[in-house]
Amino acid sequence: MSSSRKYLSGSEKRKRKRETKEKIKKLPKISQYLKNDDFKNENSSEQCSKSEDLDRIKSIPELPDAEPNTSVYPDPEQPQQGTSKNEREIYFSVNNIVSSPYVTDMGNFKELTDQVKRFVIENGHCKPKGPFLKDSDNRSFLEKHYYIVSKSGVKLERTWLSYSLILQKAYCEPCWLFANRASKKIQNVWIEGYDDWKHIVDAIERHETSKIHLDSCLTYRQWRLHGTLDEEQESMIKNKNLLAPSTF
Repeated sequence: MSSSRKYLSGSEKRKRKRETKEKIKKLPKISQYLKNDDFKNENSSEQCSKSEDLDRIKSIPELPDAEPNTSVYPDPEQPQQGTSKNEREIYFSVNNIVSSPYVTDMGNFKELTDQVKRFVIENGHCKPKGPFLKDSDNRSFLEKHYYIVSKSGVKLERTWLSYSLILQKAYCEPCWLFANRASKKIQNVWIEGYDDWKHIVDAIERHETSKIHLDSCLTYRQWRLHGTLDEEQESMIKNKNLLAPSTF
């Protein structure tokens, strides 16, 4: 029994194969549909999310502006409880000068408070050794000015005389700390700093015998003994005028 099935020739098979390939090429890729769907879904999800966020924001009642919180970051210009503005400022100043070779140098302090006075008295006089800066006339402060020789030949220290390396000036420590600024006889040059090296010997002798200097030395001594004095005590000491000229 002969078969009625017809078989394609080799050329026809190749032709059909080419046609099938061409049709496949013309068909859109499935991946394109997937990407588009994904993009659409993502876009739709993002829009829904934005819409929901917007609804939430609209649902929150508007609050009044809050007052700034100063409990954590206090205003540095305002005194805090248990302290004073001056004490805080000097506290930081002292911390900043602890590495200085002469912590009691007058140039270290912008304000003169009781805390500064106690600090200076407790930490000693500022008496750096030379050489010192020379002026245009090649003159300078000399270490020998810190001392005086008595009539009997004894070398005594002028404990009141100090020198500021910051200001490059000599000054009277007791007067800087305690002189009455309201006095008509105030010698500001020994409070702010003296640098007339040509006349310094005569200036020292005049100053250390002046009443305002002696009063300041009295107050200085009382502070050193008792830590502090009130205004009434200082006034009583100055009015007694008990201190004779000395090397202090």
